[in-house]
Amino acid sequence: MKQLELIANNLRGKKSVAIGIVNDGNIKHSNLGPLTKFHIASTQKAITSMFIATLVDDKLVDWDTKLNTLLPKFKLDVSMKELLSMNSGISASYDDIDEDTTPESLFKKIKLSRPKFAYSNYSYSLAGYAGALIAGEKWGNLQNGYIEQLKKRVLEPLGMFTNEVTFKLDALAPSGCMVTSINNMLCFLTVELNNGYSNTTNKQVVSKTNMKMRWKSLTKDGFNYYGMGWVNSKFLGKNYLSHNGDFAGFNSIIAMIPEENRGLVVLTNSSDDILIELLDYWLMEK
Repeated sequence: MKQLELIANNLRGKKSVAIGIVNDGNIKHSNLGPLTKFHIASTQKAITSMFIATLVDDKLVDWDTKLNTLLPKFKLDVSMKELLSMNSGISASYDDIDEDTTPESLFKKIKLSRPKFAYSNYSYSLAGYAGALIAGEKWGNLQNGYIEQLKKRVLEPLGMFTNEVTFKLDALAPSGCMVTSINNMLCFLTVELNNGYSNTTNKQVVSKTNMKMRWKSLTKDGFNYYGMGWVNSKFLGKNYLSHNGDFAGFNSIIAMIPEENRGLVVLTNSSDDILIELLDYWLMEK
């Protein structure tokens, strides 16, 4: 941990960097206040996919169920698995929204291309809002409904301090709108490494089966493979899972090696060069 902090200090200048690691359930974080909040951007995709996994646990939806068979408002012949693995045929061009775009307007019928990997915030937002509807939220209240269901099904059962979470809302909120602390992100990562169980709340947040379903390689993305909110990669022969985020000058990464029961979180308002340096060093540590 001290070496990670030293690397960050040498790189960051006047910027802020929060670092946290999990080793065999033991948590350590950097000297920067554990409650300092950062925009986590697209690392939230792993949290949204955990939310959907709780719905699968409760048999409200299946990973492969075509959502237009469940939801009258849903016009696309796609499943949660296809949306969350970025393999639905939704182009990244649909991410271009304006301030008048509403969550409900995302449900319009759009043209799907041939299914192949295409990184899309639109795709994740549809999954999150569809999940809110399946969980019982009302049409016309999708944004607040998604947030309420996320708190109820994931954030609170994880043991996150929800007073340390705010949301920068727009129509693509489920793809990355959370502002939170290293403390909370370590809480999330610890549950990922503990088979979906929270030692903080003594609750099984998500089943081991559906939690690990999100880790599977489903779509090829260059040299890596995308699961559902997690990217499968290899470094010096070592397999690891990660997801990074980038928004308005904030950068973040979550990473874990389940076989070694360890994970890393970095939140910063600096460039992603810091993330690459810290991730590479952490991967080589053991």
